[in-house]
Amino acid sequence: MVHYNNVPTDIVGNCTNSADPDIWFPEFTAGTPHPTTVQHVAYQVNYALSECATCPAKESCLDEGMRPENLAYGIWGGLLAGERLALIGHSPDEFYEGDAEKIAFNMLKRVRPLLRR
Repeated sequence: MVHYNNVPTDIVGNCTNSADPDIWFPEFTAGTPHPTTVQHVAYQVNYALSECATCPAKESCLDEGMRPENLAYGIWGGLLAGERLALIGHSPDEFYEGDAEKIAFNMLKRVRPLLRR
């Protein structure tokens, strides 16, 4: 049983039994990352998004990802953190360098062109 917004549900997400749960939380740092890092993160994100595409818990997962404590981290409901922040009207200019939100937008900017969407 999975909990979303502290409500138990029988819906089990595709990520639940993943061999590598860190795939849904790709690491990116402040500043300009090495191109190899960008390629690695893009590979992780592509894999995670392919799992999200057919996930029966996608809607509930996105609800969880929109919670304030989850907005700047991870892939929830098939959306990257930067996409979720933009969805509610935030822009990169609102945050300071090194803030999790700024890093999320930086990752989105560098990884998005490499995604298979």
